[in-house]
Amino acid sequence: MIQKTDYIFIGMDIHKERHTAVMLTYMEDQLGEITIQNNLTGSKCLLAYIGKHKAHYIPVFGLEDIKLSQTS
Repeated sequence: MIQKTDYIFIGMDIHKERHTAVMLTYMEDQLGEITIQNNLTGSKCLLAYIGKHKAHYIPVFGLEDIKLSQTS
C-alpha cells in the first residue's frame, strides 16, 4: 500500500528561458532545488537530479499557475 511518505513533490516555477524545481517531502522538508535551462539538456538534467531520490520516493509534479494575457 502506498503511503503519503512515499511521495516526493516537485514544484516547478516556469519561465521562458529557465525553470526552477524544488523537491519537498509531504512534511514540506526541502530535499533540493535546481534551476535548469528550458531545453532538452535542461530536462535531462532535471530528470537525473530527481532520479537520485527516485529510489526512495514516487515523484509528483506541480506546475506554477500561469495567466495568459488577452489581447484586444
